[in-house]
Amino acid sequence: MGTAWSLVEAAGRPNGGLVFDLWHHARSGAADSDVLRVPASRIFTVQLADGPGRAPGPDLALEARTGRRPPGAGEMGNSRLLRILAGMGVRATVGPEVRLTEDTEIEHHVNDLYQATVRTLAEK
Repeated sequence: MGTAWSLVEAAGRPNGGLVFDLWHHARSGAADSDVLRVPASRIFTVQLADGPGRAPGPDLALEARTGRRPPGAGEMGNSRLLRILAGMGVRATVGPEVRLTEDTEIEHHVNDLYQATVRTLAEK
């Protein structure tokens, strides 16, 4: 979060901001408090995803492609981080980011993601 924000801040553009991806935040090793350094108005969107609290292996690219779970289906603290963002006054679009595959039954999967996202938002 710190590096991303420092780039946006250095650009000095009033329309610059961040996508706060909870999966990337959890895997970066950043502290939850790091997000407090970013002005709430500069967090433009929040992406929810979940997974194990610790990476299952060293290949994060593989986990990103195959191991992301719907919000609330893991240990990454989606609800906790949403509470932090809400407490900061963040008013951004929120949605899930989970990879769809060719064999995914889209209608069923999208409904499951919607329900998981609604439950996670209600928990904050």
